[in-house]
Amino acid sequence: FIADCVELPAPAAPEGAKPLFEGRLRMQLADIRAKFELQEWPILRNLRETLRATDITSTPWCGSSRIPGTQVRRSRYALPKPDMPAFVAKLVKIDGPPKVTSVFRLKCTEDEVVLVQQSCTEGVPF
Repeated sequence: FIADCVELPAPAAPEGAKPLFEGRLRMQLADIRAKFELQEWPILRNLRETLRATDITSTPWCGSSRIPGTQVRRSRYALPKPDMPAFVAKLVKIDGPPKVTSVFRLKCTEDEVVLVQQSCTEGVPF
């Protein structure tokens, strides 16, 4: 788990990137932080409902010694096999559902909640 998190960058918006949301929130940042820090957090719901992920396991959040003031966690899950023509499936030889490992870094302050995610799909040759 720690090795997975070493490569995870600091939680900051890329230079020149526009935020996904600007404006007035319907929730307080403290409430958003509290939801993100739960073991059963909103990202898991998104994985299940949007990506149809199964076999989801997650570590608890733990403090990061590499970047103080942040927390890290890892989730592993399986995704449905992608739809593709039979001849392509034979060429790429995907056996079973793709397995994914995602690592997350969370930074929360009074003024912002920043989440960075990196994912790696195992057994997919592209």
